[in-house]
Amino acid sequence: MKKTTFIILFILTSLTSMAQWGYKASITYEIAGHGFKPGGYLDATYDVKLYKNLYIQTGAGFFLLNGDHIDKESGYSRFFGLEAPLNLSLRPSITEKYGAFIDLGVTGRMRLLSAHSEKLPEHTRLLRFAVPLNLGAGVQIDKRYRVGLEFQAQPLEKYSSNLNWHYSLGITFGCTL
Repeated sequence: MKKTTFIILFILTSLTSMAQWGYKASITYEIAGHGFKPGGYLDATYDVKLYKNLYIQTGAGFFLLNGDHIDKESGYSRFFGLEAPLNLSLRPSITEKYGAFIDLGVTGRMRLLSAHSEKLPEHTRLLRFAVPLNLGAGVQIDKRYRVGLEFQAQPLEKYSSNLNWHYSLGITFGCTL
């Protein structure tokens, strides 16, 4: 028992000594029905270096989603809530000053406030608790600033024979403190 406790404390201490705080913001465009609607998120991040250029990035923040569904007469929805992303991040160096990043992971989302038009079909509403899939890539400057593109896919509330998903594309900005 003492040996296990010592090993766990050693690993936690090692990981936190290589950790970095930061923030990440995104302006997103929700792809729902016909057209794009603006949305976004703002997260505080915590990066833990696992090995050379490999990181685990987690955090907490807020998100806003907007969308017109199916066609302009079917209705709209707006969602505001909390999110907690968990990404595996590969950050290879290109030069001494510039690098790249590729993020892959999931985000736990909890919807706090929402507005739906009464015409909106139930099968197009987002889950109260959801876990969207994330994929992002971009450029890193001075190993501190990051600019990139992000894609998210989130399941909708009701499943039918053909799965319904909500997609968003975004431009992300990040900074390590």
